[in-house]
Amino acid sequence: MNVLYASFGLGALVSPFIIGALAKAGAAWKFYYWFPFSLATLVTLCHFVLFKRYVAPSDHEEGPEHQTVREKFKRVARMPITWIGMILVILSFAIANILSNWLTSYLIDVKGGGQGVSRYQLSMLWAGLTVGRAFFSLPFIHVHERVGNMLLLAPMCGAMGLLWAVNFAASNWIAVAVAGFFLGPNSPGILSIISARVPPSLRGIVVSITLVAGKVSSGLRILPPVIIILASLSTLFFWTIPPRKKVD
Repeated sequence: MNVLYASFGLGALVSPFIIGALAKAGAAWKFYYWFPFSLATLVTLCHFVLFKRYVAPSDHEEGPEHQTVREKFKRVARMPITWIGMILVILSFAIANILSNWLTSYLIDVKGGGQGVSRYQLSMLWAGLTVGRAFFSLPFIHVHERVGNMLLLAPMCGAMGLLWAVNFAASNWIAVAVAGFFLGPNSPGILSIISARVPPSLRGIVVSITLVAGKVSSGLRILPPVIIILASLSTLFFWTIPPRKKVD
């Protein structure tokens, strides 16, 4: 999951440079939309090819009869991990979305940075996210989930505190990159934890519900403390995750 999300971060890392080049070249506004349209078309074709022969996995405890969609949703609603996962994903997506959506404006309006420089500082955030997801994909397999979450979110909060308290160009660049590095594995890690605790036949439903629940955003001047509070709440909710059941 970390490697998959690292690919997503790589695309977000490159996009500010493409947009900056188009803006400097004075390209027509319609030209901007050809990039996402072309990529969306390519992704659609890839999904069709990859999942053409996909068969949904079945559970070991299920009988030969197939459950209806309504019965599956009832099972999903009765699982504590579904509701805990929704809260964790909401907090995780809130941190990432608030930071990525408001960071450029925060650096310009509050820190007094230039528009061009702030755009590239946003690229440092995505670079940190990408490198962090790739770097922690293997080591954190051997780390306890709750401990691993705290080890990631604590330095991320420290980086946001540095960005909030200190206003130097070098420290801003470092804080943004470090925050992205330790924030990167959070979302894919939560999805992996959720996936490991639900039956295979319900995995798609549960993950889809938690992802849909994660779309939120918030304010500007209080950006660093908001991120720190959300990260602290996420750490607390990690301790409510039920233990993983061992299946032979």
